Amino acid sequence: MVTARRSKRFTQSPTELWKRMGGWGTIHDWHPAVASTEVSADGSLRTLTLADGATLVERLMGQDEHSYSYAFVEAPLPVKDYRATIRVRPDEAGSMVEWEGTFSAAGISDPEAVALIEGIYQAGLDAL
Repeated sequence: MVTARRSKRFTQSPTELWKRMGGWGTIHDWHPAVASTEVSADGSLRTLTLADGATLVERLMGQDEHSYSYAFVEAPLPVKDYRATIRVRPDEAGSMVEWEGTFSAAGISDPEAVALIEGIYQAGLDAL
């Protein structure tokens, strides 16, 4: 297993920032790679349609006031056993968004897989 992580500081309070980016079904509102999000009736799964038409299915593993954890059910990415958490915590400047995932590379090297996932995280953080 390897770990990918990215973080970024923001001037908004954790509550303000979470309102913008924290909803399980709203990642398409801020992540440039995600065109749409469909949440299952029971709220446990979300299907992300990417800008290129590919889809990912993710399972909500847990959530609290300013974070949620999820796992890939189906994804066209070269990783397996993927689990991640995105959270907003207080910081001296306002907030810190932290996004971290663990997984195994599948068909590419560990460093290539980490770089790929960290690029996805960074693109989202830069768009906030």
